[in-house]
Amino acid sequence: MSLTIYSKGLYSSWMLDHTDGTLFDCGEGCATHLGNQVFAINRICFGHGHMDHIGGLLTLINIRNTAHGTKDKPLELFYPKGDQHIEGLFPYLNATQPNLKYALKTTALLPGDIIPITDKKHIRAFPTIHHSGLSLGYVVEEHRKKLAPAYAHLTQAQIREGLQNRTINKDKLMTPFEHPTLAYTLDAYKFDTREIEGVETLVLDTTFLADEHETEKNEDGTPKRLRNTLSHATLEEGLQLAIDSKVSKRAILAHFSPRYKPHEIDAAVEAAKRKQKPKFQVIALSNQRKPIDLDLTIPTPNLSL
Repeated sequence: MSLTIYSKGLYSSWMLDHTDGTLFDCGEGCATHLGNQVFAINRICFGHGHMDHIGGLLTLINIRNTAHGTKDKPLELFYPKGDQHIEGLFPYLNATQPNLKYALKTTALLPGDIIPITDKKHIRAFPTIHHSGLSLGYVVEEHRKKLAPAYAHLTQAQIREGLQNRTINKDKLMTPFEHPTLAYTLDAYKFDTREIEGVETLVLDTTFLADEHETEKNEDGTPKRLRNTLSHATLEEGLQLAIDSKVSKRAILAHFSPRYKPHEIDAAVEAAKRKQKPKFQVIALSNQRKPIDLDLTIPTPNLSL
């Protein structure tokens, strides 16, 4: 898996999964950085229609129509159903791009909807909590098989013997399941962690290093939250979501507020790791000056980027 990610709270967020040509969100500067790589994009999945997640779409669509590349390659846009900010772009697109050389298809999604990639892989949309409208997270799932529960306790030798003497039906030996490989949940403050349980790689929101009103308490003793932090997670909240999701390999912490300097983010992340003791690698995108390329097929050091 190879990813290019940029996420600066308030300004711009986007992530390209080079493996399948899927762009998650399309914040400002996306096409400028990717250049001719925009022609490798097959689909764009939007979590919601805030400007820092859709601000680069018009440029990307135009570049795919005018720059040097395969101009007849279709592009699909997927977005939360009823999102007026995203749907509001379509009349402008129709007016300014009347002669697109490629097919541009738009699809409104509801939680649970499936986006096919190959016959062995798809993307599933699921609900997240961010603002008053519908916002979505996305999880890439591979179609795999595992031993059926009735045979899970057997050794390989016992299985071979059972197949040979036909006490085990080979057609019932394996059972299909969906294995989550990558989940993207920016800018979610909360989501049901069962939606992505066991995911290998999770990219999630950790905008604020701490709850700035943590000294003020509600009647039940819980900390009050700032109005402007209500739709975004703090670092500890985001890391806890990753822990509760049973992330198996790594969590990529993103969308930090620009009020923080890189060294402040790095120090806070290390402190949170010591406190919460995650069992997976933690990669913090603390350097918000440029996009980060991650080749996740190669083990990466447990450090901030």
